[in-house]
Amino acid sequence: MRILVTGGFGYLGSGIAQSLNNLGHSVILGSRKNRKKPDWLSQAEVVQMDWNDENSLKIICKGVDVIIHAAGMNAEDCFNNPSAAFDSNGTQTARLVNSSQKSKVKKFIFLSTVHVYSSILSGEINEDNYPKNIHPYAQSNLVGENSVLKKLDKSNNFVGIVLRLSNVIGAPIFKDSEGWSLVVNNLCLQAVKNKKITLNTDGQQARDFISFTHLKKIINRCCEENIDSDVYNVGSGSSISILSMANRVKKLCSEMYSFSPSLIVGRKSQNKNNNFIYSTARKVNFFMDSSSEINNEIRKILHYLA
Repeated sequence: MRILVTGGFGYLGSGIAQSLNNLGHSVILGSRKNRKKPDWLSQAEVVQMDWNDENSLKIICKGVDVIIHAAGMNAEDCFNNPSAAFDSNGTQTARLVNSSQKSKVKKFIFLSTVHVYSSILSGEINEDNYPKNIHPYAQSNLVGENSVLKKLDKSNNFVGIVLRLSNVIGAPIFKDSEGWSLVVNNLCLQAVKNKKITLNTDGQQARDFISFTHLKKIINRCCEENIDSDVYNVGSGSSISILSMANRVKKLCSEMYSFSPSLIVGRKSQNKNNNFIYSTARKVNFFMDSSSEINNEIRKILHYLA
């Protein structure tokens, strides 16, 4: 298939694009900047996307079978500039959806986030839970989700899939990637670079984690198989505290190398959500990520950093 990956030079986009290329798909890397073909995916086509020009987006979408929309603002930038967040994650997504339909794209996959549900994730959360997080990052992603789902039209066989991702673990394709700010990636970076891991809190907050390898399998499944248009939670189905994850990184690091990083715990957390379970209520139940797969992903990150 011919697959357009927006945000193709970002952490998620670059890894997904490389994986799809390795599986034999023809990949187009979409970027708002004028870029050359990257060394890490020299076979790909690169296109510059003008998000304010729907006609140019329509031309880019022509002949594309699947769009994976991984472009968008992160949580910190959304908080600092809410209006830009709604334009980037919401309005621009709507323009791309409109353009993709006019160009007869068959499938649109939007990468959203678990954080649409709540600022404090606790209890069991599935797709039937009502999103109530008022953070600009969450709200702008919901606008993007809605722009995908409200455009569904069985008459032209347009499929819209929204994947609400939990916390992704995995080494970036290139070291300048923003992926090092992610929780576990950052723990690994600290362990190797500083020989110590420092937590800002006591680490009692629970999180659901998913390996990048597992996410790539799900993305490929969404591209190749008949998946119904809908919203899907994507995670492991179980949670672990930040402190436990830090100790896991510490243990795996000591097993692989001749040192064991120290662990410094910060201030007591105000909000504890140890009972958090990220599950799915949809008929299509993506196979869950396992603890062993996550450990393997951590080993890959530590090896990448060494």
